[in-house]
Amino acid sequence: AMAELTRQGRYDRMTDTMCKLTGEAPTNMRDFVKLHAAEFKQRGPAHS
Repeated sequence: AMAELTRQGRYDRMTDTMCKLTGEAPTNMRDFVKLHAAEFKQRGPAHS
């Protein structure tokens, strides 16, 4: 169901909810990844 809604573009809405709750503007994905780059680096062999 979630994949179908995504395919239909129904998750492309922007709201001001995060700003109202936290008092801060939300972080976009690009900035989030830059801020947390170390967390995305592989530390060792992946376990399967």
